Amino acid sequence: MHEIPTIITERVDDIPLLLEQMQRMDQPTLFDHHFPTHGNWTGLSLGWVSTIWLSSILSRGDHRLVHVEPWVATRLWTLGVTTGQAVMRGDFTDDRLEIVLRHLSDDTRWAAFEAALNQHTVRSMTSLPHGCMSIVPAPACTPR
Repeated sequence: MHEIPTIITERVDDIPLLLEQMQRMDQPTLFDHHFPTHGNWTGLSLGWVSTIWLSSILSRGDHRLVHVEPWVATRLWTLGVTTGQAVMRGDFTDDRLEIVLRHLSDDTRWAAFEAALNQHTVRSMTSLPHGCMSIVPAPACTPR
């Protein structure tokens, strides 16, 4: 007999573009390096939760926690394929996101993360006339 194929329909929007750019910036790894989690942390790493959450904020234009879990639930396949991670709805509950916010609120760690991220994304040119500055993408952000 003929097997009926499974068809998955998800709204993709700008998610692959956002996640690809964040991966080129090494954002998930930088989050994980600068904001280590407790040994009992399971599921997606804090870096991947933060990165996917940021893509949700940018894609939807809405920063409220309550809308992240349902947004992820309707895009599990797209998020999994785009990130190469086993994305689960439970990684984005309000409680889990609150834990992420608590980690990210450490000012000392945030400053170190921000400095490392800027090294991947911004390069200033100092050989311009006094008072002028040019900002260009760092080599890590140029297309592959």
